Amino acid sequence: MQIRSKGLPQAKAPPSGAALAGSVWPAARRSTARAWASASLVAVLAWAPAAGCGHANAPCPTPVSTLDAHRQQSEALQRDLGQTSEAASALEARREEAAARIQAAKALEDSLAHAGRPAPTPPHRKTRR
Repeated sequence: MQIRSKGLPQAKAPPSGAALAGSVWPAARRSTARAWASASLVAVLAWAPAAGCGHANAPCPTPVSTLDAHRQQSEALQRDLGQTSEAASALEARREEAAARIQAAKALEDSLAHAGRPAPTPPHRKTRR
């Protein structure tokens, strides 16, 4: 089969499979890098089954003593977190209560200032003379 186009040189069709089957093919040359890659692959595949626990493919299990230590540490941290959360909640409640008392005292002071009378001192505080 020949392909003809205007202004282009004629090209021949590639040989068929039957023509290629009878010809002599050059032997593939192996490079040094390819040999090393093959040797590395064989070494990795040979070592892989021995990588696990007792020549198994699974990793070794965590010792029970380590698991117990981690469990105790986790429980202690959870207790500390609970106590800290309770203390923070109590402190927040005290802050809110103090803010409400301050706001009430300021409102009382403002209402007395509008009435023209001096503000009384709170009963729980004593004035120094």
